Amino acid sequence: MKDLIKQYLDRGISRRTFSAGLVAAGFSGAAARSMAQSLAAPLTSRSPGGIREMRGTGGAIFRSAAQGCGGRIYLL
Repeated sequence: MKDLIKQYLDRGISRRTFSAGLVAAGFSGAAARSMAQSLAAPLTSRSPGGIREMRGTGGAIFRSAAQGCGGRIYLL
């Protein structure tokens, strides 16, 4: 999954390919769209490289990204 995100942020793959990869990894279509949208912001920013550093566990970062775009997380 890290490789998929890195390829997307480096503009090595399209948003459609990125979303398809997330769905193949087990994410729902809605979650894949949401993640693609939240990662698209750094791609359009004017900061060098368009990448921001994030620290924390994968779960904490995912929760933060989901909450940042108005999503709710339900653990089943």
